[in-house]
Amino acid sequence: MFRRNGNDGNFFRFLSDVLLLSALCLFLISVLSPFMTVQYRFIIPGVGGAPIFRAFEVTYWSFSAVIGDGIVTKAFFGDYWFGSNDALAVSSGISWVLILIFVLQVATLVVGFLSLLRIKKLRIFPFVSSSVMIALMVYAFVQASQLGYSLGTYGLGYWFVYLSAFLFLSSSILGLAIKRNSGRKATATPLTR
Repeated sequence: MFRRNGNDGNFFRFLSDVLLLSALCLFLISVLSPFMTVQYRFIIPGVGGAPIFRAFEVTYWSFSAVIGDGIVTKAFFGDYWFGSNDALAVSSGISWVLILIFVLQVATLVVGFLSLLRIKKLRIFPFVSSSVMIALMVYAFVQASQLGYSLGTYGLGYWFVYLSAFLFLSSSILGLAIKRNSGRKATATPLTR
């Protein structure tokens, strides 16, 4: 039904590279998109015991946050992770998680591009790191949603990590199959001559 020729290996290598490049593009979009938004509502005792209601929304990236409570406040990197601009990251205990997500995002992109260009042995790392990132994002979401009366939603950045993880896995499996198949050809070729 299918005719095999010498170009099969090249086609599958090309397909593996296209899958990896697609995964890296989706992953880059996930890094640049927010991974969660949480709407907070707090009741604070005011002067004379009258309650004061405060409602605001925080949109989270691994490296930045936008806080909207009438006045939009933006925080980046160190200011976001440990500064006073976003006490929510500090008070919910997710500062180190956000830093780890950011480091994994950068490492995934760098190692993914390196494995695309040079080092094929590293192809499994982007899948493993994106899987760890999904777990860290879920942890950050649960921790951030526990403050006050809150309602959280996952953003595009979270969902794109799933898509890119699937493509990373597909590329890795195809790369392993190519490697395994080329190993069989190398050992089988001297016997057939």
